[in-house]
Amino acid sequence: MDLTDLERLPGADDQNFEALTRAVVSRRYGALGRMRERRNQPGVEFYLSVDHVGALGDPGRVWGWSCKWFILNGKNQLTSRQRELIEDSLKLAVTHVKGLTDFVLCLPQRPAKSDEEWIDGLRQGTVKVKLWCVENFDAELAGHDELRATFFGELTLTPTALEHAHERSVAPVRLRWMPRLHTSTSAEHHIERALLRPAAFDWLQQRTDDVETRADALRVALSSLDSDSRVDASAVADDLDRFVAELKEIIDAGRSLRPGEVRERLANQQPPATSPRALKRLGSFVWIMGCCCADSYGSWVV
Repeated sequence: MDLTDLERLPGADDQNFEALTRAVVSRRYGALGRMRERRNQPGVEFYLSVDHVGALGDPGRVWGWSCKWFILNGKNQLTSRQRELIEDSLKLAVTHVKGLTDFVLCLPQRPAKSDEEWIDGLRQGTVKVKLWCVENFDAELAGHDELRATFFGELTLTPTALEHAHERSVAPVRLRWMPRLHTSTSAEHHIERALLRPAAFDWLQQRTDDVETRADALRVALSSLDSDSRVDASAVADDLDRFVAELKEIIDAGRSLRPGEVRERLANQQPPATSPRALKRLGSFVWIMGCCCADSYGSWVV
């Protein structure tokens, strides 16, 4: 296996490397504890707090994975700048990940022996430092052939592969094929969402923008309301702002290939506390907000 083959996948190389690492850890060790990931997580891409005895040790240990897409030189050596970035990540992880006990540095290529020795010596206090490179990923993927095939084999969906599949599907009707009349099917939408394609979140982005636009219009109208209605309307605007901010975090996590964070945020996400009926009671600004209603998922559509 050659981890640099990730370069042929769509998207940024470093994000694909992070996605592979996250998928491996989730499949191999997800049942042992709770995985946490956040945008711009200091020091590590994600971490796992161990709740059950297993391959990651006893409960209480906290493992963090830091992915560095470093393509090494001809001598397989880390540059001084790359070493600085590794040290900075370790320091940030120790500072910001509460209870961190194990720091796993993930590299797409195995560095020279001198660099491995340097990495082994990075231990800070009780925090151990481990190296994952191609041999480690190969071993971690053992028994997970579908995951290996998704990133490196026949299940890899690249733009080229999808284009070839499309050409085969329309070949029998080539003379009647009219691209401008093509309509996306539900199966296509399901695939887009399963692959966390950025476009799969466009529908949620559009509805989020709709709610934000009406919340902004509501704030503009506050000065024209009587004092009692202004207090109620201000509370509604604050509630919608909170809801919009949470939806934006979900969209960002999905588009950035952080499924664990998406699941966590969805589990904790609360719909607007203000009901459509309460909005109607305010009367003075119903015309601004339009006819708002909650859909089956608790989000708002207009």
